Amino acid sequence: MLPDMRALVIEDYPPLRVAVAQALTADGFAVDASGDGEEGAWYAAGASYDVIVLDLGLPGLDGLEVLRRLRAGGGQAHVLIVTARDRVEDRCAGLDAGADDYLVKPFAIPELRSRVRALVRRAYQRKDPCLRVGDLDRFAAALDQVRAVLNVTHRGVDDFDLETREEWFDRMESSIRATRLSGGLIAIISLIVGGIGITNIMLASISERVREIGIRLAVGAKGRDIFTQILVESVTIATIGGLLGIAAAGGLIELLKVLAPSENTPVVTVDALVFSVGFAVLAGFLSGIYPALRASRLHPITALRYE
Repeated sequence: MLPDMRALVIEDYPPLRVAVAQALTADGFAVDASGDGEEGAWYAAGASYDVIVLDLGLPGLDGLEVLRRLRAGGGQAHVLIVTARDRVEDRCAGLDAGADDYLVKPFAIPELRSRVRALVRRAYQRKDPCLRVGDLDRFAAALDQVRAVLNVTHRGVDDFDLETREEWFDRMESSIRATRLSGGLIAIISLIVGGIGITNIMLASISERVREIGIRLAVGAKGRDIFTQILVESVTIATIGGLLGIAAAGGLIELLKVLAPSENTPVVTVDALVFSVGFAVLAGFLSGIYPALRASRLHPITALRYE
């Protein structure tokens, strides 16, 4: 039973008040009880109850006046009148004052319990049957609570069905995983193509700078100096490309916000930025190794003769 399923019993005869409270407690309600009209009205005004079991002949304040005050104050609790007043006029007066049901004393406790369950069941049937769970981590617990409520309102008869869309969630998760895999493959292919492009750029640059490299080697530069220079240039090109890609992604996200506003707008996190730049640097490093090796192994005399 949900913790906010509450009942109030306003009955001046103690044995009957205790019996009704115990019966409702057994049905899963959190029960408050009062034997006085003024006190009962105070209870009804101060808390939100799902059901109020109300006697009419109360000390302090008549039950009909308690009911009128409840409705005048906007109270939405379902009210079941229990009273010895069995005239048609009394029944009409109680229902016209805002009661939802009327039960004449003496009555059987099982009948009262059934009438209370009927009131609660009708209340839930009038509400939107679609329940939304804000945190999916609490989905199972919320589902258990809904089943507990329905078991009470349906008197333990499992004649209801809950459509949880779990299969839909599973399909959505599979689709997300497939999309991420596809995106990862595309990113890997893009890195490979970009790496090949950087390699070609560096090889072309070396071809244009053979004499420059030869002069450096002739005046005392070591092969490792040339290797480091070409590698740094390759990493620099890749890093600039990565930063430009991040800037383009940010611009695209802002454009999407303007053209297609949505609650699920893509967000670029700091981790994603670091990851992207790191991969760009790695791609530049790997792509620059071969050109750097070729440049560092050039013979000074051969390089100086190159035109």
